[in-house]
Amino acid sequence: MKLDAQQLALVENQTGAKPVPADDPAVEQLSGAFGDHSFFLDPNGLYIFEAVDLPDTEAGTSPALLIQVAEWTGEDKSAIGAIEPKPADLIIDLAMELPAPE
Repeated sequence: MKLDAQQLALVENQTGAKPVPADDPAVEQLSGAFGDHSFFLDPNGLYIFEAVDLPDTEAGTSPALLIQVAEWTGEDKSAIGAIEPKPADLIIDLAMELPAPE
């Protein structure tokens, strides 16, 4: 799932995970390995979002499940290796507005 700029900012705000810029040379390789997604990195690895249908989903919402698809490898954690995708315990409504800065 590709996210727009508002959604990328919302995810970063909610999770602290950093989006991989769309113009990063690694995105082509990541897309080849994991599909056409927006990618996020955090200290544990690489993540994507997948839309989910929830039974109590209200109109105008867009729930998406965070899924880890790769993790850092090596002692210095400078490389990333694919893993069996595993859902994180996090669903974000991508239709939410970003909180106003204080």
